[in-house]
Amino acid sequence: MGSNTPRWFAIALACGSVMLSAAIGADQPRRFDGYKIIRVEVSSQNELEALEQEVTTLLNCVHGVGLMDALVSPDQLDAVAALRLPTQVVQDDVQAMVERERAASSVAAADPFADFFQAYHPYGSFDESGTILWYMNELVTRYPSLASLVEIGTTIEDRTIWGLRISNDAIVEKPAVVYFGGEHAREWIGTTVPTYFATFLLEDYGSDKDPTATDLVDNVEFFLIPVFNVDGYVFSWTSNRFWRKNRRFIGGSTYGVDLNRNWAEGWGGQGSSGFSTSEVYRGPSPFSEPETQALRDFFLDHPNVRAQLDIHAYGQDVLWPYGYTHVPPADQKTYAQIGQAMRSLIFDVHDIDYDGIGSIYTALYAASGVSLDWTYAVLDILSFSFECRDQGAIGFLLPPDQIIPNNQELLPAIVHLTNSDWVRSAPIRFEFPTPIPSALIAGQDTTIDLDLVTVYGSVAPGSVNIHYRYHPDDPFVESPLKALSGDAYQVVLPATHCGSTPEFYFRAETTGGVFVTDPVGAPAEEVHTARMEAGAATLYWENLSRNPGWAADGLWQWGEPTGQWADIGTDPIEGHTGSNVYGYNLSGGYTNNLPEQHLTSPPIDCTGKFDVILRFWRWLCVDWPAYDHASVRVSTNGVDWVTVWENTDPVVPMVDTAWVQQTIDLSAIADDQPTVSVRWTMGPTDGSWTACGWNIDDVRLDTTSCDSAPGDYDGNGNVDLKDLSRFWLCLGSDPATRPPGCRTFDVNQDDDVDAADWAWIRESWTGPREPPPAIP
Repeated sequence: MGSNTPRWFAIALACGSVMLSAAIGADQPRRFDGYKIIRVEVSSQNELEALEQEVTTLLNCVHGVGLMDALVSPDQLDAVAALRLPTQVVQDDVQAMVERERAASSVAAADPFADFFQAYHPYGSFDESGTILWYMNELVTRYPSLASLVEIGTTIEDRTIWGLRISNDAIVEKPAVVYFGGEHAREWIGTTVPTYFATFLLEDYGSDKDPTATDLVDNVEFFLIPVFNVDGYVFSWTSNRFWRKNRRFIGGSTYGVDLNRNWAEGWGGQGSSGFSTSEVYRGPSPFSEPETQALRDFFLDHPNVRAQLDIHAYGQDVLWPYGYTHVPPADQKTYAQIGQAMRSLIFDVHDIDYDGIGSIYTALYAASGVSLDWTYAVLDILSFSFECRDQGAIGFLLPPDQIIPNNQELLPAIVHLTNSDWVRSAPIRFEFPTPIPSALIAGQDTTIDLDLVTVYGSVAPGSVNIHYRYHPDDPFVESPLKALSGDAYQVVLPATHCGSTPEFYFRAETTGGVFVTDPVGAPAEEVHTARMEAGAATLYWENLSRNPGWAADGLWQWGEPTGQWADIGTDPIEGHTGSNVYGYNLSGGYTNNLPEQHLTSPPIDCTGKFDVILRFWRWLCVDWPAYDHASVRVSTNGVDWVTVWENTDPVVPMVDTAWVQQTIDLSAIADDQPTVSVRWTMGPTDGSWTACGWNIDDVRLDTTSCDSAPGDYDGNGNVDLKDLSRFWLCLGSDPATRPPGCRTFDVNQDDDVDAADWAWIRESWTGPREPPPAIP
């Protein structure tokens, strides 16, 4: 790797224009005797135009002022020298590099199969030893129960695009991935990655030392395509080593469409060209090429495909959508997490840093009509691209002795991509339009809505259900979900009591016999849980119908508001309920240059109470927080105050024109505290506009704590007729079939609900009349 090679050079050459005798025949391979790769510093548009006149092969994607790279003949090198521009030779002998690469690939291997990754190989045929197709067929021959050949489609020159399918078909309805190389013909290193990965899967399957390959093949269907641009790849072997595009004849000596600018998403945008002579020529229309049509249709015909990997060279990059726009994908967080993980895994093998990481547009360059954008945007496929070794010192002519190291470092990254949650998700998944409840209200049924989304496969009729229990010693009760329209379902968890410990999970089955649960692994590994609440039980309530005598600073007043206006807003003319409120200056607004003025409640005992919530009704007008301030604070000792709300909108004043209920969660401060005080603060204010300020009414502290007294089924703090009606349902019931929640009546914990339990429960009776006599 050329550690001193600027990154922009790798970017430039990887997509650069190499206009070299496109029509050369197979019997006349292009030679590059005397050719060099140079780097020229261009300082003006005039210098750029002069360079373009002398050099036909500028390698940069975008021509402009800056450093430009070119593949030049000896005559062109002299012409560039005459321009007297700063120039550096990057590669001194291009033909020698080509010959070294060919020499390594032409040596007959002692074992063509075992030594396959010691060299690059032509596409060939199934019976031509040492070619890519021969090796693919050899894998199928050696591993017939796991591997098969799959025909992707046909090229413009009527060649077949072949891939390998690898899967243990004993397991059905599994996710699939498509990993392919050779979309650009000259990027030979990319063609080695799918076959290397296929070899790993097949040779390591069933291995005792590492179960990775076995797990992957058992649970994922692989489609591995070594060479997507078959015609172009063949041409790069027979005629022009630097050929990039496919081999569509356009006219004269012009051939080729860039297949990775021919996909429909973003087609025609920046980073592609409408000129047929360009190396990034996008073609006359989206999917104009039989190659892109074939792979598009393959994706459409395999809806279980969850990830794709489009393997390129070079630059050492991990890339994801989009290429045509700087706007990040909706799943940017997922892409970044997986991408960074793959970069680390690559580096851990040979310390090679794939430091170009991000969307194609931001990490590399604009590129419209690329495969990643279409598969992600249209089919919701997790789509990545690798730019393999190196970063520009060698480029497309990566020596064969780097094939194995390159694949060794990519292997764990590809495994990680395959094992991502996106890929390894179940064929169907549960989605919840509203969050799964974290709390159940004692004595009330709980309705849960959900959608069952088909990723691939289909749902077996009648298989969607919930399993629940309210005590860890009870078995799970199975209950079917009610099917609504489309993918929507609904379930009702039956009421239970304060002492319950609810656990539940959802389960469905595909028509192929695959069971799917939410949470994954339920019930052995994980289940949903919920705490019990008693609804909103009020700890403290002050409706301000009388003067409670709270501590009030300045113009804080109890009484009837008068509807007076200030510069901003008008006070109410009555309370939310009744006539009286607490307000700051009931006869108008607050004043300018006001220091903080407080209204403070007395201490409230919240001992043993949890999930404490402050609720009050407000009518508040206050200028922008840059000028005037209003806040609510809480203290548990009367000294240290925590701000739990303040006016924060930086754009407009806050102006209430009606009573508004405000709810503030105090649980982090007030739960289980013996002295909780609430303070409303007006100020400080500046010296300009004034507003009507605070008006408050109907102040409450609520709690959802569930106090489980014997027999208090609904957790409302009383043992009454409502609880008794539930007791009769549980009395004498079989523990195996009794209704959920009956354990609250099994006071003596003998696993029976009987007269002995009723004797205990009667002691807690607070109903409107005497309880029935003891049960015989």
